[in-house]
Amino acid sequence: MGALTKGDRRAEKAGNLDKYNLESKEGRAALNVVYTRIMNGEEIPDLDNPKHALADMGLLKKGTEGREDISESGKTNIPRFLNRLLSLEVDRRRNDDQTSGETFESCRRKTYPAGRQHR
Repeated sequence: MGALTKGDRRAEKAGNLDKYNLESKEGRAALNVVYTRIMNGEEIPDLDNPKHALADMGLLKKGTEGREDISESGKTNIPRFLNRLLSLEVDRRRNDDQTSGETFESCRRKTYPAGRQHR
């Protein structure tokens, strides 16, 4: 990754990495979907208590009515989510990351139907 960020010419042979860019419209939409599902009480496969994981990640804040929620700006903040994801135990991190990745792919497929690629 360092070669990519430092402009090493050999890194261009790695191919187009745009489809892995989570900091995109689709990535922000996917993160918002994951948060909404968790806050609505939906289960996340292999993750015992998704709301507790968000609390452990420091992403839940008390609202004006005393109810815990994620700030509006936080619902689409990819770097914060990825950073906080690293604070979870490896098993919990893997499950949450897999769910987020699957949701990202779903949002990308809906946004860019077969044959059309993100540029």
